[in-house]
Amino acid sequence: MFGAIDDVNQLLPVEHKLAKSTDESILGNTAVLDSMGLVNLIAAIEDRIAAELGVTLSLVGRDDRRGTFKTVGTLVDYISQVLAARPGQFIR
Repeated sequence: MFGAIDDVNQLLPVEHKLAKSTDESILGNTAVLDSMGLVNLIAAIEDRIAAELGVTLSLVGRDDRRGTFKTVGTLVDYISQVLAARPGQFIR
């Protein structure tokens, strides 16, 4: 996750960079990302999961994602749950 944050931070101005902290807000009143920053973060995470784990995962358009993008920590927890629930997947 922090690697994806590094990827996105390279594209952002200083005032919109994400801190590498599980408490960092992604959505809501205290979030620093704009809508394009959020899209870039999601894409970076999905790309890193595919490259590092060999798993294709879409984080948008899912029914089970309520509250997922509130903080970095809630997103990490959600991704862990989704990956753990995939039958027959071996995570390295």
